[in-house]
Amino acid sequence: MTVRKFREFEAYAAAVGDADLQMMLPRLKRPRWELSAFYVNQLHLQFGVEGGGVIAEGTALSTGRFLYVPLSGLHHANGIPLGTHSIFVIDPGCEFTISVLEEHRWCSIYIPSDVSNDGVIEGEPDDTAPKGARVVELGTHEIGALRRLLLRLRYADEDWPNGANADAARSLRAELDAVCRRISISTADEAPGAATGRPLLVRSELARIVRDRIECGGDEGVTIEELAVATDVSQRTLRSLFLEYFGVPPRRYLLIRRLNQVRSVLRTSEPDETTVTSVAAQFGFWHLGRFAGTYSELFGETPSATLHQARRRQPAQCI
Repeated sequence: MTVRKFREFEAYAAAVGDADLQMMLPRLKRPRWELSAFYVNQLHLQFGVEGGGVIAEGTALSTGRFLYVPLSGLHHANGIPLGTHSIFVIDPGCEFTISVLEEHRWCSIYIPSDVSNDGVIEGEPDDTAPKGARVVELGTHEIGALRRLLLRLRYADEDWPNGANADAARSLRAELDAVCRRISISTADEAPGAATGRPLLVRSELARIVRDRIECGGDEGVTIEELAVATDVSQRTLRSLFLEYFGVPPRRYLLIRRLNQVRSVLRTSEPDETTVTSVAAQFGFWHLGRFAGTYSELFGETPSATLHQARRRQPAQCI
């Protein structure tokens, strides 16, 4: 199995598949990102190692179900903390938010809609089935079996599906199929109550309104007051919502978002045609010294270094 090692968070984020994703770096511990991916029957597995936090907002592909399994670190999924027995199940076409503010590891399993529980290609998927994104709590034996299985798959020989261990490979396939079958028909436990006292459905709708309003806010972004008006909630409730969904308060989230946008522009600009000052101003950063310090703290390099490395940037390293 090939493990791809990335020098930059953005290259890593672009390589993560099976969903339409926007990923932001909210906190950096060390610049280390790894990703490996492979198929078991028609199931697509990804293993990620991240040397910092992440805020991932996206939509699952309409062609299959997405299972997210935290392997280390404190993960939140749609505002719900994922414990040691939790997995996150995302049905086709559903929106989701995953946030982690520390170094962490994860695994995802993508199950195409045209694959049955027995791994056999079926007809058209059932569009009438209820859809959503939910946290499922597994029993101690079940989550233990799943983690052991994923560990065996993660460190199996690269040629395990076709090589000398073909019998072992078939056994792993059968185990994974059985686990996915049990998980797919599981129902979520009652979700923990929100700090705001609002039902989960309402919180999800508030998060969607927040995202839409921020997208419409232009480069300089929106204010906390504008978000409170758009969602028709108090700033205190808004703060609780942000802490649940993104792990950070509103002002920090908006700052992180703008810093990531600045970095995206700097990485793709020509140093002879662009200045750090002009890009910073474009996103509402007027105090250049303060901006540069905050940027360096988050990304581990100065904005000038990001800009001038654009020409020398190499493809992601693979081993």
